[in-house]
Formats: sequence, C-alpha cells, structure tokens
Amino acid sequence: MFSLQGIQPHQRVEEEIVMTRRRRSTDQEGALSLLMLQVLLVLTEGDRHGYAMLQEIESRTGKTFDTGVATLYRTLKRLVDADLIREVSPEPGGHSQRRSYGLTESGRARAQVEARRLESIVRWAQSTEVLGSES
Repeated sequence: MFSLQGIQPHQRVEEEIVMTRRRRSTDQEGALSLLMLQVLLVLTEGDRHGYAMLQEIESRTGKTFDTGVATLYRTLKRLVDADLIREVSPEPGGHSQRRSYGLTESGRARAQVEARRLESIVRWAQSTEVLGSES
C-alpha cells in the first residue's frame, strides 16, 4: 500500500476531518473541545494565567487530564479569537510577564450551553447500561 509522508491515505483524510472539526470547535453550533470547556469553567471562578489554569484543571480532574503548555496556549488563542475569553491586565504586584485571561459574557453563555449539552449526554448514558440509573 502506498503512503504519503508516512501516513496512509485513509489516516490523512481522518486527520483532515479532525482538524476541520477543531477549527470549527468555537463555532456557535459546534461542540467545544474538552480543554476549551475546562478553560471556560476555570475562568468562571476568576481571572487566571495559563499555568494556574493547568494546575486547576489537573486538580479538578484528579490529574487524569494531561495537556502540554503549547496546546493550552493554542487553545487560549482560539478562545480569544472567538471572543469567549479576553486577555486581562496583571494584578498589581503580580508577575508582569504572565498573560492572564478572563471570561467574556459570551464565554460564560457558551460554557452554560456546553455544560447543558454534556449533562444531557450523561443522562442518556445513565439511562443505558453504560452508567446505570441514579435511582
């Protein structure tokens, strides 16, 4: 079977589909990536810089969610570009080299929509044998 740059043709198509989904992940209709939602959730509690966000996500997920710093900052850029978060001035006396971010009103609304979407999926899973019923 022939390969293109070490990637099988069907794998390349699948990668392109995934990348297209990622590019659209901040569209109003599209689901947010898990990391995007986690960033929005962290920022509902107040402004944070990237490293503090990573620490909070680790803490909240029991260190089961592992992401790199570069991935986080690409995600932050996408969220800023989508006007879901904004860069904020550092706190007085804070580290001036760190970029801090805050949640926008549209980001808060989007987090609510996404949380409700996931809640309905969890209810569906509970109604099956996957999670079982809560009753």
